[in-house]
Amino acid sequence: MKNNVALALSGGAARGFAHIPVCEAFDNCGVKPVRIAGTSMGAVIGALYASGMSGKDIREQTIAMFAKRTEVMSRLMQAQRGGGLIALSFTKSGTLDPKVLLEAFLPDDLPPRIEDLAIPFTAVAVDFLSGEEVHFSSGPLITALAASIAVPAIIKPVELDGRILIDGGAANPMPHDVAGAHGDPVIASDVIGLRSPKSGGLPTPAESVYGAAVILMQSVMKAKAALLPPALLVAPGIDGFTLFDFFKAGDVIAAGNDAGRQVEAFLRKG
Repeated sequence: MKNNVALALSGGAARGFAHIPVCEAFDNCGVKPVRIAGTSMGAVIGALYASGMSGKDIREQTIAMFAKRTEVMSRLMQAQRGGGLIALSFTKSGTLDPKVLLEAFLPDDLPPRIEDLAIPFTAVAVDFLSGEEVHFSSGPLITALAASIAVPAIIKPVELDGRILIDGGAANPMPHDVAGAHGDPVIASDVIGLRSPKSGGLPTPAESVYGAAVILMQSVMKAKAALLPPALLVAPGIDGFTLFDFFKAGDVIAAGNDAGRQVEAFLRKG
């Protein structure tokens, strides 16, 4: 049984739910990652797992949370920061407030600071002006996650210490190099994937923009993997889902089951 393995989780919005079976695989083997690094939704799932929640608990809570659209809207309306529903509407910049979104959906008992998590954890964001990666391994957890999920044109950037921070996928969509910075072998889960146009022909303008971004992120991942290959790279079968399929949470999670089995087999090899 391998006991010194780090875990890296890619971005991917709703597709990130497919990371959950990978976390369950560690639980099934009685192993905890020595550290976790995540980008965007990978940072959110990674933080939940690093907090001490089991993969099963994350699965059950995620499915329950998105089971009914009305309950999701109720959570948004109950968000307290900045006036609830009004704060959750589009801001003056035309984007959503990431801290409000996180506070609406994350468990209330999540540790407030990264250093209070049960497993060492790093969330990856990017400095919009310099292009430099920003790694959050300590400090307020909500701030770190908000910066990591700040998808340009959708979620408002985070201003912190004179920096404007955006989604870590712009520079490091799969932070396996961050997870393995201490020399430990890394299991990396990639849920970015590709998606064919719905029409089967030429992509729509939105599909073109999204597809180009995915190709760019995959190019970044391949370049990093060539320099520092993860010990195991799994790619859950999420190509049939979009970034916004939050209400298909159960199906997206199930799409990661095969990847979970691969991780479990790898951990049990010893």
